[in-house]
Amino acid sequence: MFRSVMNLKSKGIHFRPSRIDSLKGVRFTSHYYYGKLKLPCWYVSTYTKVVFMNMIEYELCPNGPIDKVVVSYINFMKSLVISPNDVKELREEKIIFNTLGSDEEVVQVYKGLKIYGADDPLHFKNVKRNIQEHYNSKGKTWIAELIDIYFNSPWSLTALIVTVFLTFLTIVQTYYGSPFYHSFHE
Repeated sequence: MFRSVMNLKSKGIHFRPSRIDSLKGVRFTSHYYYGKLKLPCWYVSTYTKVVFMNMIEYELCPNGPIDKVVVSYINFMKSLVISPNDVKELREEKIIFNTLGSDEEVVQVYKGLKIYGADDPLHFKNVKRNIQEHYNSKGKTWIAELIDIYFNSPWSLTALIVTVFLTFLTIVQTYYGSPFYHSFHE
């Protein structure tokens, strides 16, 4: 049921860097017409895949930790990062720092990470549930799409304010210039 970064962005979910320097630092808050997903910052380099693969192997070994944080984080990120546009959005929000060169290479790094079907369903359970509730909310997504389509620049907001003001002035002028108004004040 999980969506990519660009898909979530179109539903009013904004991405911000987490202040928690841990893979457990994933947080989601839903507001009236937008949501905010905070993700830990990560440098993606030529060593990222090797580091993550070693961490995954450690978590999956028989004497490894019970807590499968890395596997769960990788699974979560693999669902978010599907296209170069997803990486671009996370890079622009300073969540991913790409030292590989192209955003497509970052996508390939995440696609190349194998978690062998292992995942701890308790990790990020509340985050995923809250994102899904926000995503399914017709009112929140309708307002987010309205803002994204019609108010994506400061000029469109200015035009709306001017239009509302001119409409108000027209209504006032029509009222005071009507024979109805003059019949009461004569």
